[in-house]
Amino acid sequence: MMKKEAFFRLMTGKSNINVLEARMIAKTLMDINRQLETLGYGKDNKMKVGVVSFYQPQCRVIRDEIRKKSIKINYRFPPLM
Repeated sequence: MMKKEAFFRLMTGKSNINVLEARMIAKTLMDINRQLETLGYGKDNKMKVGVVSFYQPQCRVIRDEIRKKSIKINYRFPPLM
C-alpha cells in the first residue's frame, strides 16, 4: 500500500503549512520566469514579483520548494531576482 503524502499540516501551537500551495507557487514562478525571458527580461533587465504569505513557516516552505525546483533543473531566476 502506498503512503499518501500530507499536503496540509496543522502544527500544534504554530502556523499551518500547505506544501501543495508552495509547490504550485514555485511552479507558477517558473512559468512566469520562462515567459519573461521570452519577452527580453534577464540578468540586466529584471521584473519584480511578490508572493505574500502571513505565516513564516509557509514562507519557508515556499522558498524551499523554489530552491528544489531550481536545483532540480539547475536553473536560477535572473529575470525575477
